[in-house]
Amino acid sequence: MVLSKNFFAKHWPTEELNGLATKEVDGSKVILPVWHRINAKEVRSFSPMLGDRMAVRSEEGLAIVVARILEVLKPSRA
Repeated sequence: MVLSKNFFAKHWPTEELNGLATKEVDGSKVILPVWHRINAKEVRSFSPMLGDRMAVRSEEGLAIVVARILEVLKPSRA
């Protein structure tokens, strides 16, 4: 999920976020935040839950964003 000031300014994206957060109640992780032109303080002001998550910033570049997402998607090895 790409989070930006525009994302938080609109009603529908925040409704989708709430729906995804509900899916995480059972412990599964479905929200992979990418912060786009927004910082942790701004994210926390809109959503404290998202402000405390590990996220990647779009300013780090597409290769880093993709690598971080792929790390999260890898099945864990027991």
